[in-house]
Amino acid sequence: LNDLKSIQALQFEDNTSFDGFIYSAGLGYFKSISDHSFSEMIETYQLNLISFNVLYTVLRPYLTSNAHIVGISSQAAFSTQANAAHYGASKAGFYALMNALRLESPNLHIMTVNVGPIDTPFHQKADPSMKYAK
Repeated sequence: LNDLKSIQALQFEDNTSFDGFIYSAGLGYFKSISDHSFSEMIETYQLNLISFNVLYTVLRPYLTSNAHIVGISSQAAFSTQANAAHYGASKAGFYALMNALRLESPNLHIMTVNVGPIDTPFHQKADPSMKYAK
């Protein structure tokens, strides 16, 4: 999902339809704002926010009229933490986007799930010290 050109290149048969999709992607680096590299910032916002927009735009013509879209977000969207600013901001943006989509497309069933820490490989990349996972 971090390769926008691959998402844009998705092609489907004309008679293809989707009853919905689940967007479950998350990336972040638990470090201070000033310690983030440009590439880490871009990677975080791209995966957590922009890739969903691109995927939705590609899939929209193929969604059934009452399709379900589930977006897995994070409690970080509502809770500012030191060393998690870009992750939290990207998830807050995703939460706002899902709410706007809910208002703009009332025929779609939009659900945002704001989870806490989950035992996934996310933490090994986000925080190799595993301090935040505890």
